[in-house]
Amino acid sequence: MPNVLITKGAAALKKVKDQVKTKESLQALIEAAVPGGSIESCNATAEILGDIISSKPLKVVSGFEGKPPADRVDIVAGLLETPKMVYLNIIPDHHFVVFPIDTDKVVILQGFQGVYSLLDWMKARGTGVIRKDEFLAAMRDMATGSAGEKTAAAVKLFGYNLAFEGKALSPEAKRVQDEIIDYYKGKTINLKVCASKEL
Repeated sequence: MPNVLITKGAAALKKVKDQVKTKESLQALIEAAVPGGSIESCNATAEILGDIISSKPLKVVSGFEGKPPADRVDIVAGLLETPKMVYLNIIPDHHFVVFPIDTDKVVILQGFQGVYSLLDWMKARGTGVIRKDEFLAAMRDMATGSAGEKTAAAVKLFGYNLAFEGKALSPEAKRVQDEIIDYYKGKTINLKVCASKEL
């Protein structure tokens, strides 16, 4: 019997690739969700990704922001054990989605406000696949680490630095890394909102 995380994760990823092929198709999706929205808007990108990936309702984790930071990461870890897309909002403001593609891997999909679009992300990072333990370690650093660890985790999760499928880093990787460092410099990073929907 096929692993449900693989089959549902692969199907979710295929939906995104099928609907987001060009800048024009991405702009049309963003415009339909958020009139006048930018294709680099992280919030609008996360919103359209949720709509593309699943028609099931988005369920917000009640009281998430009030829980200790380490417990918030444990909640995310538990959700990623099941065939669910997890929507995350961190502060300073960034929105992204993540879902399991296998028992040991997850996919991160996002745009980053004023820095890159979902299409740029997929061009530079492929499908955004990262080992689940590596993703959760970065999330833990972001939630409970020192200021330097939090920034390094943001660069790891939101930058192009992780090459994909053995390919070299994008020439844009350094610029994107610098933009992310500048965005979070001197700010307190933390997990704010978590929601999920069935794949």
